[in-house]
Amino acid sequence: MRGTLTMRFEDDVRRVGPGCAVRVAPTTRRSHRNEGDEPVELWAVSRRLDHSDAEKIDAFWEASPDAAQHRA
Repeated sequence: MRGTLTMRFEDDVRRVGPGCAVRVAPTTRRSHRNEGDEPVELWAVSRRLDHSDAEKIDAFWEASPDAAQHRA
C-alpha cells in the first residue's frame, strides 16, 4: 500500500497508512477516501461473492472538502 486512506467502519473513522492490514467483517458498513495529496495504492483481497452482497447507503459519509473527486 502507498499513501494514507481515511477509512470509516460504522461510526469509527481511522487513518490507515503503508504497512497496515485491515480486516473488515462482511456485515460492517464501511467506506474509504483519500484526503491526502499523494495517490493511494492498496490491495483488496476477498472471496468471490454475488454483486447483491453490497448496498449503497445514501448520506453514510458527508462529502469531504479534502477529498478530491477524480473520475475517468
